[in-house]
Amino acid sequence: MNPIEKIHKRLNHLAATAFNYSVGLSLLIFVVGNTSIARGDISGFGLGFTQMQKLWRGLTEQQKTTTCRLASKRVYLEDQICVYVGANKTILGVYNSRGNYCATSMDYLYKPNSEQTVSRLLRDFLDKAKDDATK
Repeated sequence: MNPIEKIHKRLNHLAATAFNYSVGLSLLIFVVGNTSIARGDISGFGLGFTQMQKLWRGLTEQQKTTTCRLASKRVYLEDQICVYVGANKTILGVYNSRGNYCATSMDYLYKPNSEQTVSRLLRDFLDKAKDDATK
């Protein structure tokens, strides 16, 4: 066997080995990639797909929402609360920083006959803000 044939044989062996490694790596990536896609509901990449499938299959009902309108806005030092009221005493309080935007209305889960009141939410907000200010 002359030196050129030896080199040619060695190159064929290296090419075959590289091909086998690339096929093995591709299979590994494919298997691991599909596993992570299949577990998208746990990883956070599913974006609620499992919940939507249950809804489409009739295993769960779509949650009712109502439009809540801004009832009160109160600012204390650096904190702010926006209180919204919707149908059948559905009440929502949104806490944020002073100067942030309070929408005039927003959709929220329909929770009729809430035990909360606008005045109670405002009072609790002020009490908590004052406690935080004294610390």
